[in-house]
Amino acid sequence: MKKRFFEMSLIELPGYKLCTMYIYRLQDGQFNKFLNKLELVIQKLLMKDKILKFCYWNIDFLHEDCNQKELTDLVLKYSLVNTVLSPTRITKSSSTLIAVIIINNKYYMEPATVVELELSHHQG
Repeated sequence: MKKRFFEMSLIELPGYKLCTMYIYRLQDGQFNKFLNKLELVIQKLLMKDKILKFCYWNIDFLHEDCNQKELTDLVLKYSLVNTVLSPTRITKSSSTLIAVIIINNKYYMEPATVVELELSHHQG
């Protein structure tokens, strides 16, 4: 059986040159393999000159560690930017930014707004 490192759903809107992907990185997967697969996805879509939008990589962008640094380096390598700057998961004991929206840098205008939905410890 092949090991999964992330789950991905892709919606392409050809008339708008837009690809929106929901990528959920499995926490128990090997991070380097996730990065390699993610880079292949980015390369294929950028070759098609698509506007990319990714979300939910399950890495805390508020606290730097080696995984977060490697992911940030990959994002920068392809001129992508994270538009979410505020915590997206808040509990009594922690505050993390694990749900991101990554887009092409040339289309970035302003940070995304994080909204308190009061439905769970995840923000919208």
